[in-house]
Parts: sequence; C-alpha cells; structure tokens
Amino acid sequence: MMSSPVVSVIIPVYNGEKYIEETIHAVQRQTLKDIDIWVVNDGSKDSTVAKVLELQRSDSRIHLVDKPNTGVSDSRNKGIEASKGVFIAFLDADDIWEETNLEDKVNAMKKEGKQWAYSNLSFIDGEGNFIDKEEKIVAEDFYRNLLKWEIVVPGPCSNVIASRELMDTGIRFDPDIPCPSDRDICIKLARKAEPVFVNKKLWRYRIHSQSMTAVNKRVANEMAIMYDKYKRGNYFPDKKTRKIALSKVYLIIAGICIRFTKQRGKGLLYMFKSFKEYPSYFFKSMYRKWR
Repeated sequence: MMSSPVVSVIIPVYNGEKYIEETIHAVQRQTLKDIDIWVVNDGSKDSTVAKVLELQRSDSRIHLVDKPNTGVSDSRNKGIEASKGVFIAFLDADDIWEETNLEDKVNAMKKEGKQWAYSNLSFIDGEGNFIDKEEKIVAEDFYRNLLKWEIVVPGPCSNVIASRELMDTGIRFDPDIPCPSDRDICIKLARKAEPVFVNKKLWRYRIHSQSMTAVNKRVANEMAIMYDKYKRGNYFPDKKTRKIALSKVYLIIAGICIRFTKQRGKGLLYMFKSFKEYPSYFFKSMYRKWR
C-alpha cells in the first residue's frame, strides 16, 4: 500500500489556459518533492484540460478531476475529497509560489506544533511583474482580527496550508459564497486552531485590472450572507467583536454598493446598519475616511 504524500496541492481552474502551465510549474519546482497535484477543472471551455494533460504525461504527480461548472468552492471541496496528502495546500490557477513555500510552511507547523500556516506575500500584475504594494499583517489576536476585517493576510487561500486532520473536523468551502470563500475558510480554520505565520514572501498574488459591476454585486451580497451565517452560528467570541465586525463589514458593503455597483439606496441602507450596530465605530471610520 502506497503511503500518502506529505502535501496535496489543490488547484481549481475555470478557463485558465493563460496561466495554468506557469502555476503548475511553480508547484513542480517546490523544494518539497513528496507532493501530489490535483487540478480540478470546473467545466473549462478553453484549452485548460489539454495543457494539464500534456504536463501530466511527464509528471505522474499531476491528477486531473474533470467536472461540470459548479463553482470554485465546490471544486476545492472535490479536490480535498480526491486527494490523500497529510497536509492540503490551495493554489489559485493564476497565482505562483516561491520554491520553498511548502517546505517552509510544513517545517514551521511541525516546529510550532500548529495545524495550519500562512506567510507574507508579494504582488504581481497580469504579466508577472512585481507591484510595489504591501498589506497589513497582524499575527496576534488572529481570529478576532479576521472577523473584524482588520487583516488581509492570509487573504486568498493560495496562501493557506492545513493538516487534513484539521480540515476533517468539518471544515469545507461554502458553495453559496464563492466570492468571499477565501476569508470564510480562514475564519473557519482560525475558529478551530491558531495558525503559524511564516514571515517570508512565499506567494505571489496576481492582481487583475478588471473589476466588473456584476462581480462586485456578488461580493456585496455574499459578504452579507457570510456574516449572517456567523451571527446565527455564534462565531463571535464576544459582543464587542461582533459589533465592530458587523459595523465594519456593513460599511465595506455600503462602499461597494455606492462606488462600484451604483446601488445608492442599498449602500445607504448598509451605512445605516453599520451605524446602528456600533455608532462610535461608525463615526470613527467615517472621520478617518474623510479627514
């Protein structure tokens, strides 16, 4: 009986022909070699599958899961179920890892006795050029800071590696909220276990220039659904965290509605909800924004 690989890498992809080869090559270059790679094709209509199959011919670690278009969250869940690794790492089909990404994170988890890890990051544009941009990193009081939207890192789950043992405590991606699914999965992980932070830029996050109205509408709607779920599920450790988190998230939703989707009425409604949840925080936020 074959032993399980140390890490299974899950790559969901939909029409990713432009970047999928570069992304898989970044996984193949990892210094940790005891891995397998699960590319979950979410009903692509371009040459994605052909490119993956071509790479598979020379690397038996690559596996293809071909499925109808059901969304990124379902694709990641299918990859989790199909794979066998002791640890599970997620990588979006247009992002890139530095060569020591997996080794550094696995070593950090083993050293600190933690069940999941994330790192610092760098930013690249559509052509792979580095962008001069930094994100605020908060390593302490991690769970509360995630809920309060005070921390971007770990951000998209290309940064996350977690033990299968932790994932198998019922942690899966929610198909109903694909847009904020990255933050949602990090909050679910942090609710169960504190992560270890590796202060190296081990992941290159690709920023695309386009920002469509339809996408922003989905983001706003799904953020509201996500935090309603947290209220019902008693995710908030105390009343103050709940009030700050909801006030801030409602302000973010309001900003999306007013600035990007031109839903002024909906935006004003969420501004009122933010004020109602925590008036002092609302006024502090507005003062910082307009001073």
